[in-house]
Amino acid sequence: MSGSRQQQRRKGITDQLVAAVNGGSVDSLRRLQGMIERDPSDCTLEVIQLVTTHLGADQAPAPKNDPSRRDSRHPPCEICFACVEMLSPIISALHRDKLLKESALNLLTLAIDGVCLSIDHLLFPSDDGNLAIQGRVVSRKLSPFQHSRTLLALLELDPSLAKFVVSSPAFCDLLIRMWTFSDERNRVWADLADTTGCSLSTLMSRSLLDSEEHSSDVLFQRISVRKAHAVDFPKKTIARATSAYEYLLERSDFSRADRVMAFFSQLIIVVRDLISDNDELRREFLDYNYLKKLATALNAITLHISTRIRPGEQVASVREFIVPVYTLSRLACLGSVRVVRNWRDLLSGGYLPLLMRIMGKVSLLFETRGPFGEGRHVPMARGAVEMLVCHSAYPIVVAELIELDFLGLKTGDYARCHPALDPAWRHFWECNTYRIEALNGMPKDGVHICDNYTCTHRYHATQVSKECSGCYSVVYCSPECQSEDWEKWHRHECSKARADHSRLKSCDEWYSHQNRAYHLAYVQLMYTNLVGLYEGDAKRRFGPSVPFHQVMPTMDFRAVITTYNLKPIGPDFIQVERETWVGQEYLEPRMQAFLDEYRSGALAARGARLVKAKFRMGDQLMTLFVKLERAREGYVSTYGLVCYAREDMSAPTFEGQ
Repeated sequence: MSGSRQQQRRKGITDQLVAAVNGGSVDSLRRLQGMIERDPSDCTLEVIQLVTTHLGADQAPAPKNDPSRRDSRHPPCEICFACVEMLSPIISALHRDKLLKESALNLLTLAIDGVCLSIDHLLFPSDDGNLAIQGRVVSRKLSPFQHSRTLLALLELDPSLAKFVVSSPAFCDLLIRMWTFSDERNRVWADLADTTGCSLSTLMSRSLLDSEEHSSDVLFQRISVRKAHAVDFPKKTIARATSAYEYLLERSDFSRADRVMAFFSQLIIVVRDLISDNDELRREFLDYNYLKKLATALNAITLHISTRIRPGEQVASVREFIVPVYTLSRLACLGSVRVVRNWRDLLSGGYLPLLMRIMGKVSLLFETRGPFGEGRHVPMARGAVEMLVCHSAYPIVVAELIELDFLGLKTGDYARCHPALDPAWRHFWECNTYRIEALNGMPKDGVHICDNYTCTHRYHATQVSKECSGCYSVVYCSPECQSEDWEKWHRHECSKARADHSRLKSCDEWYSHQNRAYHLAYVQLMYTNLVGLYEGDAKRRFGPSVPFHQVMPTMDFRAVITTYNLKPIGPDFIQVERETWVGQEYLEPRMQAFLDEYRSGALAARGARLVKAKFRMGDQLMTLFVKLERAREGYVSTYGLVCYAREDMSAPTFEGQ
């Protein structure tokens, strides 16, 4: 039989089957599906029109959780659900035929709601997991993960179609239900689809990406409709992460380790996309302590894999470990909200052993060429170290390092890594040794600092400092210091400082007195060790014509290696600094008087020094002006004025960004 005659014959069969399906024949629809799977050219516009008609929103059943619309819908029919299964071969055929795709896009767009409602009813019909259709019991054959492939294929078919999909409330509701659904049937995901990861996680990531591109926030709106949805998201996400480790333990043949890591990496990326621009979901995840739980699960998974991996597979395993570790680091740095506590949570979840395990094996990437070679993974490993160095300059993080016996780990083999990462890794160990020393040297019974800059008590050890009850923004070591500072400055600042404190507290960006006290102790320790370098450098650069008390060292603790520069304190110093401030202009008179006294040499005459220190707190730059008095052992911090500032262009960025 000639090709054209055979084609005509097959088209005739297709038309007959279409007519039979319109007459209610499910068997004809199944036969039609088999023909298209064997030969995509059998997919015609009439077939697509048939399927989309049966999947139209007016034909699809209402979802079980929406009884208000159930009466207005037709009862579920077997043809409707069979049409859902037809979508996959149809989409494959459309990828092969661009002209047919252009003609079919409008039909598919009109059927999006119906497709989602049908899948919803197919997945969540009744307690027994079966469908009662026209007096017959039809078992559910497809899992959420198989349906997610179909939905993902719709998203990837065409950008214009993707826009309609992600803006469909029916699609968003279905995605939420699929993501938060869990019972024994949901263990199908545990086979982890394939080495590319879980299709449901991919669908969620792609939906969030397309929503952002099309300025559509329908998904987040549907999540916020019910408080339970927002609460369920972190619980079910962490449950999936924990199940990944449990699944790995159950398999004695260790054949799915690569799929577990691919699944876990996707899961962390989904979390990142969910909470990056949604404050409500971020708070729910934070309240659920998600960073500690993700770090705990990832640490357990990588430890399990590392102890059982074959030598020839180590390079691939290191590459797979780095991506989720780096993504966890980026999650901890999101915004300024809770960023310090985020890093504490990561460390308490085993992040440090996890990072050390990776750093000890990074050298394998340098010894391999090809797809598993260095690539982007080494910069990502370096970036993870840099982020930890930057954000470990806070007392609660340092306290966690002490709890982990950081100094004991330093003496072991964990401190070794490849030379390409050695500067950052070595500085991580060195700077945290100083940070632990600074914390151990502080009083343990509370904050001992004073905001009266004429006070010179070392640590003000006579009693714990007390806050101003009007603004809570300043502390004093005694009633005498409070009274003196009130008369000079604070009575002009208190009301404005109170408004500033309330604003910063409300968005969890308040730089606490505990943090400031610790940073004063840390600057004191570092300056005492480096004062000879600073003064020698100042003499070489400025000569004897510029006395050292007119030069301010700036210590930058935002970089992985602490940097400094020297700058003369000119008459326009305050004006230049004020350009970077975020509020707090009310501090200008206090700072101006402080600087004038320092530049006059009155403070320097008794051995005092003024230092500017920069710390990062999430996206916020904390600038601390520290007065140091000479003591027998070196220098001690006696005063610290903090300013919230915008990040300047010189701010270091982390590798891998």
